Amino acid sequence: MSKVWSVLQRDLKISMKDPMAVWMILAPLLLAVLILWIAPGISETTVNFAVDENLSSAYIETLKEYASVETLKDADAVEERVMRRDEVIGLTQGDTGPVLVQQGNETETAVTMAKVLAAMASTGITGGEANENFGFLSFRDETSPLKRSLSITMLLMISVIMSMLISLGLVDEKNDQTIKAANVTPMPQSAYVLSKSLIGVLALLFTSVISLLILGITDINWAQILIMIVTNALISIIVAFVIGLSSTDYIEASGSVKLLMLPMIASVLVYELTDPAWHITVWWSPFYWAYRGITEIIQGTARWGSVLLYAGIIVVISAGVFMLCLKRIRKLLQ
Repeated sequence: MSKVWSVLQRDLKISMKDPMAVWMILAPLLLAVLILWIAPGISETTVNFAVDENLSSAYIETLKEYASVETLKDADAVEERVMRRDEVIGLTQGDTGPVLVQQGNETETAVTMAKVLAAMASTGITGGEANENFGFLSFRDETSPLKRSLSITMLLMISVIMSMLISLGLVDEKNDQTIKAANVTPMPQSAYVLSKSLIGVLALLFTSVISLLILGITDINWAQILIMIVTNALISIIVAFVIGLSSTDYIEASGSVKLLMLPMIASVLVYELTDPAWHITVWWSPFYWAYRGITEIIQGTARWGSVLLYAGIIVVISAGVFMLCLKRIRKLLQ
């Protein structure tokens, strides 16, 4: 372990002097700040109502306490407003009371919240009375869907960026003949591989944790999320070694590592945009299981059994890829 530690110290010193390495570590942090800016949290979002002014003033005033309300002159104006491209739910006066008007493409969350608020307003309960008489069931999904999706995608992207850091370091070592020199030292190849991987893992953990803190995603099980982050990085480390040892320069290495973005993006899109029945098409991707696991952790619905299952699947997939690449890695390390 002393040899591994000495190599790690050397890599850290070299990386801190390399502008590209520093930029790869800082870039995700800047991306986290951008996500925080463009994706509001749930506390900053609201339900938007277009309300027929023929409804009682007390009813409209009650709605204004809990939602963004736009008052219009009649039911036709409300319908026209609802049919625009943004997400606005209408309320008009019906024969038996207020009637919700929907375009049909609103999110289920917005519609449910609109029904709750409309029912609350119908009772005539306002202010403190509402807090005493109405409860809200929370499943702890306190992060907006956009912010959550972008944040998890960023965490997956960090593993790809860190694999690029490892591969570029290997290109340097290869061009400097350091790898050949290491073969005549008492250090076994396994220790050398471990030492070269550690810098990427440490950078991954540092960047991921700081990014989550910047995004305000702190009310989570940190042990669970760190397990998912580290296991997801396994496949990136394996690919980084194959590409880094095979490439002759930075451009070739960085371009090849970027290919990892394809299964990552495919996994995210299938998970977010398709019916769960289609998820089987990306079960082969460790990024899918990492995205699924981290999503459940951030939502507060993850259990240790499911987290360990997803991590185990990632380890099995990574082990299969490693066995396929082992012969080539050993040959390239000669």
